[in-house]
Formats: sequence, structure tokens, C-alpha cells
Amino acid sequence: MATYPMSPTLQSINGVQVASLTGSLDNSTGSDLVTMIKTSVEKNARMILDFDLVSKMDGQGLRHLLGLNQWFEQNSGRLILAGMSPNVWAEVQQANCTDKFETSVSRGLALSVLSGESAPTPSEGKAIPPPEPPMVKDGRIMT
Repeated sequence: MATYPMSPTLQSINGVQVASLTGSLDNSTGSDLVTMIKTSVEKNARMILDFDLVSKMDGQGLRHLLGLNQWFEQNSGRLILAGMSPNVWAEVQQANCTDKFETSVSRGLALSVLSGESAPTPSEGKAIPPPEPPMVKDGRIMT
């Protein structure tokens, strides 16, 4: 099995693929992440990228996420980005890409949505709303 600098862990929970990410998402780690996901999951998978431990993301990392999201959409899959800190989400906002992704404030909420399929799909261009405004502590969104 190949190793990837970001060292994501991939697991299946109730038929949903969950990749827990750590560190920074940039051109190198983003490329490795996309390769790992495309070779490890089915094209029509339901997947969560858990950003809870991602410290930063640059424009190149975002570019890889956009490509991965497009791959899921083209292959009848569904991708939710969960648990982004405010500074990581700021990169998405600065690039005016907030409507390109389906998001969730937490992995748990995203998992319940994908398990029940009760939220809008990414093609509808809507984010999953949090159940209430998220709490922020030490610059991180708390669940």
C-alpha cells in the first residue's frame, strides 16, 4: 500500500467512506489525496472528507478538491466536506467556491445525512445547513 504525506485514514461507516485528514492540503498532498481516493473507493461512493485536523489549505489544495468533487458528481457519487476550521474555509470563500461543495460542520452530521440521504445533493448547489449556529473555540468550529 502506498503512503501519502497527509496520512489520511480511510474507513467505511454504514456504507459511507470517511477519510480523516491531518496536516496541510496543498498541491503535493492534494494530488496524493485525490489519487488515494480514486484508487480506493467506488466511483458512485458516498464520501466524507473530515477536515477536523487539517491546519491549512492553499489554492492548489482547493483546486484538487474541486477536481475530486467534479469526479464524484460525474460518477454518481456524493462528497461532503466536514469539519473545516474557519481559516481553511476562508480559502474556499476567497476563491468564491462556497457553492461548489456540499459541506457540514461535523463528520457526525455528514454521516447522518449520507446514511439517511435527507439533504440536498451537490448538483443542487446547496450546502447542508448546521442544526444551529456552530460554536467557535480557539478558532475552530466545535460540534
